[in-house]
Amino acid sequence: MNQTDPNKSWSELFRSNLDWLLVASLAALSPMLFAEAQWLWSRPHFQFFPLVVVLCFFLVWQRTGPDACSSVARVRVGAVGGGIGLVLAGLAAWIFSPWLAHLALLLLVTAWGLVRLGQTPWHQVLALSSLLWVTLPLPMELDGKLIRRLQIFSTSSAAPLMDLASIPHLATGNVLEVKSGRLFVDEACSGVDSLYALIAVAVVLAVVQRTGFLIGLLTLFCAPVWAWFGNTIRLFAIAFLLEHYGMDFSHGWKHTLLGMFVFAFSFLCMFATQHALVMLIKPFPIKTITSGGFHSLFNWIVCWPGRDPTTRKKIQVESNPSLPSHLPRPFLQGNLRIVVVALALVAIAGKSLHGFIVGPSKVEMAAGIKIPKEDVAINFQADAVPEDLGGMKLAHFEVIHRPMSKLFYGEHSAIWHFLDGERKVQLSLDFPFPGFHALEVCYVGSGREMVEPRTSIDRKEYAAQIGSPIDTIEEIRLHDQAYGDSYLIYAEFDANGNDVWRLGNRVTGSLPARIAHSLKLQAVTFQTQLYISGSGNLTDEERERYQEILLDVSHMLLPKIKAVSNR
Repeated sequence: MNQTDPNKSWSELFRSNLDWLLVASLAALSPMLFAEAQWLWSRPHFQFFPLVVVLCFFLVWQRTGPDACSSVARVRVGAVGGGIGLVLAGLAAWIFSPWLAHLALLLLVTAWGLVRLGQTPWHQVLALSSLLWVTLPLPMELDGKLIRRLQIFSTSSAAPLMDLASIPHLATGNVLEVKSGRLFVDEACSGVDSLYALIAVAVVLAVVQRTGFLIGLLTLFCAPVWAWFGNTIRLFAIAFLLEHYGMDFSHGWKHTLLGMFVFAFSFLCMFATQHALVMLIKPFPIKTITSGGFHSLFNWIVCWPGRDPTTRKKIQVESNPSLPSHLPRPFLQGNLRIVVVALALVAIAGKSLHGFIVGPSKVEMAAGIKIPKEDVAINFQADAVPEDLGGMKLAHFEVIHRPMSKLFYGEHSAIWHFLDGERKVQLSLDFPFPGFHALEVCYVGSGREMVEPRTSIDRKEYAAQIGSPIDTIEEIRLHDQAYGDSYLIYAEFDANGNDVWRLGNRVTGSLPARIAHSLKLQAVTFQTQLYISGSGNLTDEERERYQEILLDVSHMLLPKIKAVSNR
């Protein structure tokens, strides 16, 4: 059947048991996938994922025929991939991990495509599935680190353009200061918003144009370049329009419109780049091929894994006469295996639904827990902390609420500003976070440098004295060009006071906390911090004093944290 047959019936998608098993897998994982979709939608750089899903479904439908693949190798690879995906789906349901369910579904879809799309070459199947793989967030905090680095890189890249335009400015980390004000380079202006989308565009171009692996890979490598270029131009345009014309394009519909124009420009650049690569890296025509084999090798590299169009060989249909095409024997031989897989999916669905119903904290964690501003205002006011805190005098109090798109910093922050002699000390409670949150990344992103790496301080003895379950503190020394050295300590714990390290061990056994965070296996966490600016080199006694103050405040705020968590 022609892959682009306009008269194709939608019912052809369900002529194989494999199609129904894929639908059953989707249904079994649906509670966790719903939570994962909410989480993706809360991040601006993943909000394109519905378009990717629809486009991938359409491209797969175009390539779906009545028969499954009969290649033994593809069937075996698909069987292994499907088995791994099924195991991960069961694990995801057991511990209720939306991220792991996302990964399991991608493996199942890829395995289904290799076996079911018999008329589509294997490399095109992998290219189609890679379009969906773009929607999987990077694990191990890599997604957050990528955001911070792109913010800093975008800011530093826009600075030379502003020098050329004679715009006075100061670029510090992800903050760009001009005479009209401070421009915070958030996620929507960091390059990450268009980077993921442009990677998806590169994959789509490779699939639609059916380019070789070399052309597709080079086009993919160009995506970060055009994302960087587009966002650098956007930052410069925002500063230029603000300084010279008083037009603020840093937020609102103007910022969105400017972003759309920049992305359209980046898309055209990607398309032009791929077209240029195709024209520049062409196979040698057959009349120029010599007996030395260099031209043939070059043609093979350019066209792999497809067929060299300059050869006179006929296209060989991938088949194996020993296997029927309607149902691959090695993958599902007889009704017994179908029943086993069906029962496994029923068990996964039951466990997944049970976790969705009885584990609302984990669902909210995966989607970004929502704590109303009213609850924050009631529980966290200036008098929640003594005006005289360990000898420090309260100078100012404020509460900051952030949109869901900035959950990396916490949706809510209650901040107490103290004076400790000549030192300025900032005490804050930031929440909520989905598990472990590397606070130092935020400070590094705003232009500070880490003098020493983060270290964990065990204060179990003092915690036992005050009866607090919070006994671990993270300690960091920072340096800022404008304000000198600073000292940062923070603690992370859940609503019951379990610190993030014990919480990781309790939920995931021997898994480290960072891995548990990447799999979204932890409950919602809260963060208290003390930031002492211009601290210089603190003595051991001063460090212990600040650590004890932080533990005292954390224990003091714990009842109010429970109140907003058990609303």
